[in-house]
Amino acid sequence: MNPLKTSIMKKLSIYLVLVLIVFSACKKYDEGPLISLRSKEKRLCQKWDLQKVIYDGEDESIGDDMNYYYWDIKKDGTIDVEVSYIDWGDLETMKLSWEWIDKKEGIRITLLEDNYKNNPFLSFYKKHSNEDFTIDCEIKRLKYKEFIIEFEDDGEKGRFEFDKK
Repeated sequence: MNPLKTSIMKKLSIYLVLVLIVFSACKKYDEGPLISLRSKEKRLCQKWDLQKVIYDGEDESIGDDMNYYYWDIKKDGTIDVEVSYIDWGDLETMKLSWEWIDKKEGIRITLLEDNYKNNPFLSFYKKHSNEDFTIDCEIKRLKYKEFIIEFEDDGEKGRFEFDKK
């Protein structure tokens, strides 16, 4: 074989191995994406429309009684949650904070205000609490147009699925 061809083949093989290593290391979240050109913060920090809620395997998604349920995740570490119910006619707003955890594989969410105490659909918990709360969420998918988190509360597993608003 030609020495020049052998040298080129060796270099191509090394580059191919390096590319495969880089791409295999890029999948951070269980459900994807495999690779993204946008940073994790750029994908996370935007307005999200809650599409599906699952607690312990039961679909408790937004029903006909709700107009909308949005999360506006901001780079300053805050989340504005807006909920509108048909029966209430009023907009409920909650203020949360967020921070990265587990090498950006999850986020920790903390309630900043206590206006949730009279809200029948608390941001995360099915039951009411008179205490502030913090909950750690594992990010399952973080795409530019899709965001999925899972969490556990008192032994119950929850999953929120969002689409970009």
